[in-house]
Amino acid sequence: MSRTIKLLVFLGAVILVAVLFYSTAQEGKYKYKVCVSFHGSSRCTTASGQSPDQAIRAAQGVICSGITNGRDEVMACEATSPTSVEQLSGK
Repeated sequence: MSRTIKLLVFLGAVILVAVLFYSTAQEGKYKYKVCVSFHGSSRCTTASGQSPDQAIRAAQGVICSGITNGRDEVMACEATSPTSVEQLSGK
């Protein structure tokens, strides 16, 4: 393998690691604890996102997936307002 190809492979790997690090750091800008009650079940979880809305929706999606049965109930659960929202970190 020539020296030029080795250098290009090395630079490509460095760029890939930098992009992965940057995207991971940006993903967790905001962290929220969200609680949801639906059909008598209540749960809380935390989630991170690039915006407060994204973090809250992600947490609510995780909760609703765990306390419902079927797609229709998940959609109904996600359409309800959380019972509590607490910001744990972010701007």
